[in-house]
Amino acid sequence: MLLTREHHFPATIAELYNPDTMPADLRAAHDYNDEIIERIYIGRRFKNDTERLEKLFDLYTQMTTTQTKRGKLT
Repeated sequence: MLLTREHHFPATIAELYNPDTMPADLRAAHDYNDEIIERIYIGRRFKNDTERLEKLFDLYTQMTTTQTKRGKLT
């Protein structure tokens, strides 16, 4: 994504991430990154935002429960 953004120098972040004018190559780079991360988490793309949020909340719960058991969370 960084290299793709560099191709559009000197555009600002606001210009690059305007939903109406976002460059197609930057959108594609983000889509590719999302796919890789989602496959790491669940082995496939998330079906929708609800499934994505459920997974993130599940991971957060696991993390905070583990930290609480270790006495690291206050």
